[in-house]
Amino acid sequence: MLLVKRTFNYKVVNKIFNDDGVFEFIGDDYNLDYFDSTSLLAVDNVYCYICKEAGTVFGVILFMPFRPQVYDAHIACLKNYRGKKFVTTAKMAIKRLFSETDALSIIATCPSYNKPLLHFASRAGMRRIGVMKKCYTKNNEVCDLAIFEIIRS
Repeated sequence: MLLVKRTFNYKVVNKIFNDDGVFEFIGDDYNLDYFDSTSLLAVDNVYCYICKEAGTVFGVILFMPFRPQVYDAHIACLKNYRGKKFVTTAKMAIKRLFSETDALSIIATCPSYNKPLLHFASRAGMRRIGVMKKCYTKNNEVCDLAIFEIIRS
């Protein structure tokens, strides 16, 4: 059974984001060598959900305030769980965020080279609304960022 649960446990969150199969995808050329969620999870209006199946945490969906009533989504999922299970838990987390907050919309950005993430955002119910041109550098290559949103229904 799939489960989505809010967490403040930075050790669990850090373990997922810093997994070798995850960390390489979460940042640009200006990120640190380690993702540390300790200070993020200490903020009341940051909503972090862990995704579990049979007691195993396999993903994290992190919603950070972008502006009043708008949250910015960030995801991390272990390699063996990417696909239908993670899409299902992402939809569950989105539904929970809308029910637990006054959020009107959720946005997310995705580098143009990350085709699986572009596909994931659409499958999770987000709609592509724009592109920021040549604003993201990964491995010394400059690329575009696609912008996605989902609006409270």
